[in-house]
Amino acid sequence: MSPKIFSIVEKEQLKETMFYAGLALLKEHGMTHMAVEKNCCRRTA
Repeated sequence: MSPKIFSIVEKEQLKETMFYAGLALLKEHGMTHMAVEKNCCRRTA
C-alpha cells in the first residue's frame, strides 16, 4: 500500500483536528493520560 499524499490544506486541517482532540483529552484526563497508547481507540462523535 502506498503512503497517502496530503495536500497542504488537508495537512493543516488534520493538524488542527488533532490539536483540539488532544486539548480536550488534556482537559478531561490531565497529563497522566496523554500517551497515545491510552487514547488510540477513543471514538469521537
